[in-house]
Amino acid sequence: MEKSQEKGYCSKCNAQVSYHQVPIDHRAHLRTTLFTLGIWAPFWFLMSLSKNCVCDVCGENVSAY
Repeated sequence: MEKSQEKGYCSKCNAQVSYHQVPIDHRAHLRTTLFTLGIWAPFWFLMSLSKNCVCDVCGENVSAY
């Protein structure tokens, strides 16, 4: 049985392509937050809310909708 894959539009491929989400490296963001005395924390929070989707064909960012 084939698993269903999410599709999104890749502007480089100029087509609907399958994509995957890139996980956030929370350890690196924690170190950066501690090093900047908390200044990085709001950016880290906003980044954790957004989805970073990457094209499976070419590796560019995909607008997933």
